[in-house]
Amino acid sequence: MKMTWFHHPPMTTDEAKQLITLYHSRNVKTTKHLSADPRLWIVGALLPEYRNAPKGRSQYQQKMWS
Repeated sequence: MKMTWFHHPPMTTDEAKQLITLYHSRNVKTTKHLSADPRLWIVGALLPEYRNAPKGRSQYQQKMWS
């Protein structure tokens, strides 16, 4: 499976810490870089890239329309 870096938009220090904590609880590799604005951080996460988009659940689709 191909892994690519996803970079979040700039965020505050507290938001970055919360996001990194969530990613670490799921064993996702993360990086934190200082933005051009020294008050903000950019968080990157190494996430799997799938060939196709995930399928929606069929229970939410009307059988009459499919």
